[in-house]
Amino acid sequence: MKQKLKRFMAGFLAMLTLVGTLFTNGTTAFAASPQANIAFWNASVKNSGEVSELKPGYNHGKILYSILDGNSAYCMNFGLRADGGQLMNSYDDASTSMSAQQRKLLSYCLYYGFNSTQKAAPSNSQCDEYIATQAMVWVIVADIFGTGSGDSAARKLCNTAPSPDSSYSYYERLRDNISSSYNATLPSFASRRTSEAPTYELKWNEGSQRFETTLSDSNGVLSDFDFGISGYSVDKNGNSITISSTSVNTTATTGTFTSNAGKVETTSSCVFWLTGKSGYQEFISERPTADPIKAYIKVKTENIGYGELTKTDESSGVKLSGAVYGVYSDSGCTNRVQTMTTDGNGYAKSAALVAGTYYVKEITAPKGYVLSGKVHTLTVKAGQTTGISATDKEQLGAITIYKEGEVLSSWNGSNFTYEKKKLSGAAFKVTAGADIYKADSTKVYSAGDVVAESLTTGTDGQVVLSDLHLGTYVVTEIKSIDGYTINTTPQTVAVEYKDQTVTVQYESTTIENTRQKAEVSVVKKDSETENPLDGGKYTLYAGNDIKNYAGQVIVTKGTALETVTTGENGKASYSVDLPISNGYYVSETQAPYAYIRNSKDVYSFNFNVLPETQAKASFSHTFVNDRTTAKIHIYKVDKESGKAAAQGDASLEGAVYGLYARNDIVHPDGATGVVFKAGDLVATLTTDKNGEAEVNNLYLGNYYVG
Repeated sequence: MKQKLKRFMAGFLAMLTLVGTLFTNGTTAFAASPQANIAFWNASVKNSGEVSELKPGYNHGKILYSILDGNSAYCMNFGLRADGGQLMNSYDDASTSMSAQQRKLLSYCLYYGFNSTQKAAPSNSQCDEYIATQAMVWVIVADIFGTGSGDSAARKLCNTAPSPDSSYSYYERLRDNISSSYNATLPSFASRRTSEAPTYELKWNEGSQRFETTLSDSNGVLSDFDFGISGYSVDKNGNSITISSTSVNTTATTGTFTSNAGKVETTSSCVFWLTGKSGYQEFISERPTADPIKAYIKVKTENIGYGELTKTDESSGVKLSGAVYGVYSDSGCTNRVQTMTTDGNGYAKSAALVAGTYYVKEITAPKGYVLSGKVHTLTVKAGQTTGISATDKEQLGAITIYKEGEVLSSWNGSNFTYEKKKLSGAAFKVTAGADIYKADSTKVYSAGDVVAESLTTGTDGQVVLSDLHLGTYVVTEIKSIDGYTINTTPQTVAVEYKDQTVTVQYESTTIENTRQKAEVSVVKKDSETENPLDGGKYTLYAGNDIKNYAGQVIVTKGTALETVTTGENGKASYSVDLPISNGYYVSETQAPYAYIRNSKDVYSFNFNVLPETQAKASFSHTFVNDRTTAKIHIYKVDKESGKAAAQGDASLEGAVYGLYARNDIVHPDGATGVVFKAGDLVATLTTDKNGEAEVNNLYLGNYYVG
C-alpha cells in the first residue's frame, strides 16, 4: 500500500489557480519551517471535470488532501501542477497578486475552514470538509466569492467528495462565517478602522453643566458590543449611548467597541509555499490568529466660546439672510477657520471657537447687496458668545440710453453718403417692466409705473438714469429729433444682480431712429394731347450749399445731382438720397424727339422737416412740351423766264396747290397715332401776288405738293 501511494504521489500533478498576498490587520505571525515536503492523499472520490467558473475548457482531476509542515495546505492556483513529496519553501507573503479584499477573505477562510495537523490518510468526513475549504480558496482567488458563480463552482467541486451534500453544507457554513465577519455590522456611528473613526464633539449642556453627546445606533447592534473609553463617563441604554465629561478636552480620544457576539478580525498572516520552479503550484497553510471585531469612535469636547453676527440693511435696518462671513485667525483674512451664514432673521452663529481673537469678513453678500470689505474683530471668551453687527449697502442700477441715427457725411459724386452717429435732443420715458423691489423686499414700483420721463439725450447722444433699484425697466421714446421718425418700439432693460463687488450695476440700450427721406419724380406730357412722353431728360440740382453733419460744404449751390429720363409712361424718379432741410430744383435738359425743350418751367422745392411720425416726403412735377412744327413755303415762277415775275399781263397770283402726305404722318406723342395717311390732302396753298404761299404748324414728316 505504501509503495502504491509513493508511486501515486511521485507521478501525480495537481492543477490549480492564482491568488495574491494575504492582507492582515495585525502583526504577522510567521513561525513555519523554512522548508517542508508536501504530502498528498486523495480527497475526492472522482474527477472534478470542467469547472468553467474557474477555468473554462479545463478538465480537472481529483482534489488532493495536502499536508505541509504539520498543517493542512491548500492549492491557490487552479490548473497549475504540484508534485507529491516536493520540497517547498515557506514565505510570509504570497507570490500571487490579489486585492486587499481577497487577502482578507483568504485569512477568514483558513481561520474558519478545515485544518488538521495529522499527517495521515484523512477520514471521509475530513475529506468532505477539506474539499469544501479548498473550493472556497479557489472561489476567493477567482474573485467570485459571494456570487452565484462562486457557489456554482463550489457545488461542482463538492460533488467529488465522499458525501457531496455534507461537503457543500460545510462550504455554505464557511461562506456565511466569512461573510459575517468580513461584513460585520457595526454600530452605525462607528468605524472598523481607527484611522477612519468619526469624531464626535461633546456640546456644553447648560442644564447638566457638562459636555455631552448621545449617539443612536440605527443598525440596532449596539448590544452586541462592549464599549470603553478613558477620561469620559458612559451611559448605555438600548441602542443609544451617552458620553459625557465635566472637563474640557479639545484633543480627540479614541473609544473602542468590542464584539461580544463571536465575530472576529484576523490578526496574523497565513504561510505561503513555493517550490521555486516556474509553473508550479503555490500553497497556503496555517490557521491565522484572530481577535473579536472592534469598532472605533473619537470624542472631544467643544471649544469654549462662540461668535454671533447680526446682518442688516444699512438704510432700512431690515435683517438680511444669506450673508456669508469668514472667520479668520489673522487680520489679513487669509487663514479662514470657519464660515457663518445668516438665516432668515439675519442671524449667524459660529461653530465652537478656541478662546482668542478672530477676524470676521464678508465672503458673499446677500443677493442685491454690495459686498462689504470691512473687517470685524471678534474676541472669543471661554464660556461666552461674542456678538458683532454688520450692514450692507443695496446695489443700485443705472441705465444709459443712447440715441443713434444716420447723419450726412459726404457726396461721392453720384450720391450722398451717411454714417451712424449719436444724436442729441431725443426724449424718453422709463416705466417699470415688472414690480420693482428694494433689496430688502420693499416694493417701490408696480409694473407700468412711470419711473422717469422727459429724459433727453445731450450733445453726446446719451442720457443716464441713475439710482435705480434692480429690476426690469421699459424705455420708450416720446419725442424724436428733427429729420428723424420717432421709434415707438419699447426697449426692455433688465438691471440684474451680477457682481457683488460693484456699487452700481450699469446697463444700456441703444434706440435707433430712421432718417426722414424724400421721393422726387417728374412727369412728361404733350402740351396738346396731354399724353405721356418718353425720352425727356430732367436734372435735379442743389438749390443751396449743402453741408454735412460737421458743417462742411460738400455740395455747392447749382450742382447737378442726378439726371433721369422719362419712360413710356412719361414718368421718371430720382434715386439720389437727398438730405433733409435743403432746397432743390429740377429743369429739363433734353426734350424728347420732335418736341421743343421747355426751358422756362423750373420746378423748385424745399425738403423740410416732417412730422415725427412721417417717414417720407413726396415731390413731383408735371412738365409739358410743345411739339416741333414744320412750315412749307412755295414760290411760283414763270416757266419761261424762271423768275418770280409774270410776263406781260400774266399773273402769278391765285395759283392753288395741294399739300399731300407722302407717307403716314404720325403724332410724336407716340399715343395719338396717324394724323394723316399717305396720300391724304393735308393743306391747300394759294399763291399771293408775289407768287408765294406757305402752310404752318405741320407735323414732321414727308410731304409733296401737287
